[in-house]
Amino acid sequence: MVGPAGAGARDLAAAGASDPLAQKAFHRSADALAAMIASVGAVCDLDVVVIGGGVAQSGPLLFDPLRERLAHYAGLDFLSGLTVVPGELGGNAGLIGAARLATLARPAGS
Repeated sequence: MVGPAGAGARDLAAAGASDPLAQKAFHRSADALAAMIASVGAVCDLDVVVIGGGVAQSGPLLFDPLRERLAHYAGLDFLSGLTVVPGELGGNAGLIGAARLATLARPAGS
């Protein structure tokens, strides 16, 4: 359960589409996230950042200002191609990733 009364990111984004205060909150979140992504991208030489889990369902309300602010923060030439995309695994991303790591850690033939 996320948000009020178990609302998920998609529900919050839908409500935020007509709520100026919610829009401001999404924009502030996008700004902070963009600053962090640009900083990590500069250190780790990233090409793509995947935003996963429930927040990926926020859609354009989060991703449009996030991409706009990322373009602002990513001032170095090698960051100009850094892109942000929503994950495709939804709320199961952590579980799927953990299962994949478990299969990779298992000794061959077991």
